[in-house]
Amino acid sequence: MINMILIKKILKKVRLFIFNEYREKMLSAYIANQILLLIDSKTKNVKILDYGSGMEPIVANLIYKKLINKLPTKKIDIDCYDFYSDSNKIKLKSKYPYLNFSDFSKFNNNNSTYDFSLVLDVLHHVDITKISKIDKIIQSLVNKCKIILIKDHIEKNIITRMALILMDFIGNFYNNVKIPSKYFNKETYNNLISRNKLIEIKRITNKFYYKKYWLLFSYPELHFISILKINE
Repeated sequence: MINMILIKKILKKVRLFIFNEYREKMLSAYIANQILLLIDSKTKNVKILDYGSGMEPIVANLIYKKLINKLPTKKIDIDCYDFYSDSNKIKLKSKYPYLNFSDFSKFNNNNSTYDFSLVLDVLHHVDITKISKIDKIIQSLVNKCKIILIKDHIEKNIITRMALILMDFIGNFYNNVKIPSKYFNKETYNNLISRNKLIEIKRITNKFYYKKYWLLFSYPELHFISILKINE
């Protein structure tokens, strides 16, 4: 137990030293820019759902700051959902006062609707082989949101899969997040879209989330942002 705690502390320091929130800064900029392109100019209140925002919702906080800076006359609300205890919510609210925090157990009872739903590097941790579970999440979002923005990974072969697993291990193991053994490929992700009767407005695959000298980690085609809407 002591050794595992030590390993997690070391990993957290290694992650901070190597990445220094570079991924969070880049991802939040890409997502915020897409939201700005999609926002109805007439709307006064932009409501965003961040599904699986994690114990360090840095990306959601940066998105809020970028949006409020560009849209000072609008009200920006971001509701973050994850496995939050009451003590988690109190701590997070004191650190991120502009975000709202709720536990997943309250999600289905939330009658709010949103302009955008963010699912940022979440689905592969759920386990993409559990199709019914993934679809249940997507359908719950469809019932609440106009547009869904998914950021996730695409594996191309065993080498890229191993690189993604290592990336996830460094980035998430210290937070007790389940490390996946498999990721989407183009076919399995397209199947997700088709099964859930969604239309993909745009797929972005040419962005860097890590500095180029981080070699395979930085390879843009391992990452994608997919912007989806309901097929009405």
